[in-house]
Amino acid sequence: MKDIRDLERTIVRRATIVLAVAAPLLAAAGLHRVAFGGLAGTAFGLASFHLLGAAITAAVTAGPIHAPAQAGLKYLARYALTALVLYAALRSDAGLFLGTVAGMIMVKFIILLTGILGPL
Repeated sequence: MKDIRDLERTIVRRATIVLAVAAPLLAAAGLHRVAFGGLAGTAFGLASFHLLGAAITAAVTAGPIHAPAQAGLKYLARYALTALVLYAALRSDAGLFLGTVAGMIMVKFIILLTGILGPL
């Protein structure tokens, strides 16, 4: 449990650093909607990562009979939420949608780099 929380904190710190640089630059370039979408997408990506950790923890602590059902339901719930967020962003504005997708991908990229390079 402690390892998952430490990993989440590392991912949040790195995402905050990237956002602290990228969002003001995008806003200064006049891309306010993309910057806001990036903030929203990053926040949702981090929440999704937290839900993934909770799903893994629940699947490990559940018995072998209940683990596949719990993991499957939480998997579907995360992707249904992702579809809902992306649909809402797309219906709102193209810049917001692009920023949201970029923020979500940025979190995935940070997770990948953290896995490759370690916590540093």
